[in-house]
Amino acid sequence: MSWPFEGKSGTVAVRSEKTSSYAERTINPLFRLQISSLWRQLTVGLAIQLLWLSKQRSGVAVNMTLREWESRNEHAGDVVVIVTDHKTGDKEPASLVLHDQMAGFMERYYRLRIRTGYERPNFFLTNRGEKIVKIYDDINKIYGARLSANVFRRMVETSSGEHGTATSAGIARALQHSDETAARYYRVPDAAEAIRKHEEISKVDHSAIVKSYVEKHFDDIFKPLPYKKFDLKEWADRIKDEDVCREYPAAVIDGSFVQTLGDRFEASMVVQRAEILVEIMKKDG
Repeated sequence: MSWPFEGKSGTVAVRSEKTSSYAERTINPLFRLQISSLWRQLTVGLAIQLLWLSKQRSGVAVNMTLREWESRNEHAGDVVVIVTDHKTGDKEPASLVLHDQMAGFMERYYRLRIRTGYERPNFFLTNRGEKIVKIYDDINKIYGARLSANVFRRMVETSSGEHGTATSAGIARALQHSDETAARYYRVPDAAEAIRKHEEISKVDHSAIVKSYVEKHFDDIFKPLPYKKFDLKEWADRIKDEDVCREYPAAVIDGSFVQTLGDRFEASMVVQRAEILVEIMKKDG
C-alpha cells in the first residue's frame, strides 16, 4: 500500500470522497478516510498552536495565505510572518513570531499543503479545500477540548495587569485590542517591532508558568526551617536558581510575589516555633 505523504512531488490526496483521479482510485477507501482524518487533525491542531503561541484572534490563522508564509522574514533567530487580513485588520496587520520548532512544523505543513491541488490561497485548508472557518468548533470536536475564542486571550489579559502599564499596553497592542493611537494609523510592523510585541506576551506567559510552578513546589523549594528568617532577596535568588526560570527566562519575579511566599512561610512556621519555645521554657524550668 502506498503512503500518499511520501516523496517531495506529486499530489497529496486528502479528500475522503471517491473521485475520478486514478491516483486516488488506487488508494484503499478506508485508508483514504484515515488520511483525510489525519489532515483535519493536522490542520486544526497546527492552526490552534499558532494562535496559542501568538495570542492572536482566529482570523489570523483562517486568513493567512501561502504568499504571506512565503514572504516571511527571519529576525534574531525567529521567523516573523505578517498577516494583513484578519478581524482587526483595519488597524494594522497581525505579526506572528515563531521559534525554530514551530517554524519547522509550519514549513512541513506548507510543503504538503501546496501538493493538495487546491487553488484557494489560504495557508490552512480543510480536507475539502475550504477555509477553516469554525476553528474552535473543529478543535473541540476533533480533540474533545473546551476552547473558545476568548479563553486563553482573557487569561493573558488578566495576567498582564500585574506587570505595569507599559507591559499591559504592549499586550493590548500585541493582541490587536482597541487603542486610540493604533486606530488612527495603519502601518506594516517590521520584524523588530513584531519581536518586541512577542516579548511582551512571553513576559506574561513565562511569569505565570514560573509562579504556578513555585506555588506548586513551595515545600520543595523552601524547606521548613523554623530557625530561618525570611529574606526577600535570598528567596528571590532561590527562585531564579530553579530550572524552570532557565526554561522560561522572560519571567518577572517581582517583590510582591516573593513577599506573599514569605508570608506563607512565616504562617506555616508558627506552630513549629511555638513548640520550640515551649521546649526551651521547659528546660529553663
